Amino acid sequence: MEIVKPGISSHNSLIEQSTNFAFIENKVVTFNDEISISHKIKDLNITGAVESTYLYSFLKKIKVEDISIEIDNQELRIKAGKSKVGIAIDPQIKLPLDQIEASNKWQKVDEDFITALKYCIPTAGTDLNKAILTCIHVDKNKVVSADGFRLSEYVLKTEMPSFLIPAKTAKILCNYPICHIAEPEDGWIHFRTKERTIIACRILNDEYPKVNHLFEVNGVRLNLPLELKPVLERAMLFSDKAIGMNEFVYLEVKNKSILLQTKNEISWFEEEIECDYDIKDLNIEFRMNPEFLYDVISNVELEVDTTAYKLLLSTENYRHLVMLQKDRG
Repeated sequence: MEIVKPGISSHNSLIEQSTNFAFIENKVVTFNDEISISHKIKDLNITGAVESTYLYSFLKKIKVEDISIEIDNQELRIKAGKSKVGIAIDPQIKLPLDQIEASNKWQKVDEDFITALKYCIPTAGTDLNKAILTCIHVDKNKVVSADGFRLSEYVLKTEMPSFLIPAKTAKILCNYPICHIAEPEDGWIHFRTKERTIIACRILNDEYPKVNHLFEVNGVRLNLPLELKPVLERAMLFSDKAIGMNEFVYLEVKNKSILLQTKNEISWFEEEIECDYDIKDLNIEFRMNPEFLYDVISNVELEVDTTAYKLLLSTENYRHLVMLQKDRG
C-alpha cells in the first residue's frame, strides 16, 4: 500500500474514489487526477474500492507478515494474527482509469534521469500564475527547469520522449526505481519500475520557453574551496527541511572570504571561511540547494559575469545559472 499511496488524493475531490485503494483482480490502483499508481499483488484476486484511511492505518500497525483478505457481504475482511477487520467495499470501480491506459511500447530511461530530476526540481518555480515554470521540461537528452531568476539544465547520455511534468509530481518519481518510460499519450506519461509498478503522471501540454541563450556568460572563473564541505554539513542541520528539495543556503563570496548562512522557522546558522581569489572588487551573493552543492563542490566551476549580474555553475553534465542578488533585504 505504501507504494501506491502517493496516488491517493490528500483533499476532498470531485473525482469519486480518489481517496480509495482500488483493487482490480491482482493489482491495487490509486488515482488523484495528477498521478495514478498501479502495483501487482501476488495471489490477490478481488475487485472493489476501499476508503484508504482505515485500511492503510491498520496495515501500517500490524506486525505479522501473513494476512488473509476476502470479500464478504460488501466488506473487505482482513485477518492478521488475532486481529480481524471489516471495511466497506464498493464492488464497482468508478475511477476514470480508461483515460490513462499505458502504451505497450516501453523504452529504457536514461540512467541519470532521476539524478537530473533531483538537480532540476529546486529550480522550478512555485507561482501557479506561471504554470509552465512550475514544470520540469524533459527535451530529448536535456532536463531543464527555471523560476525566473534561476535556470538549470542537466544533459542526459541518451534521448527520451519530450514532455512537461509538474515539479511536485517529479518529486514523487524520485522515490521510485524508474527503469522504463512510454511515449506521452492523451496528456499522460507512464513510467515503470523494476518491480513492474506503473506510475502515470499528468503532463502539461504547452511549449517551454527557449532558454539556451541565457547560459551565455562572459566573466571570471573561480572554484569553491573544499573547506566549504564541512561548513555545508553544519549548515544543512539548520536549513529549512519543510520545503524539501527547495531548501537552500545563502553564499556571499568576496575576495578574501566566503560567508554561508541558512535558517529555518526557529533557528539560524552562519559561518565564514577564508579564501584568496585575487579578483578585484569581488562581492557576489547567491543561494543554492545545500545537498547539491555538497555533492558537486569538488568538480564544479563558477563563472561570474558582474556586468550582466549572472553566475554560472557548471559540472560535466549540469549547468545552473543564477541571477545574482544585489540586496536580500
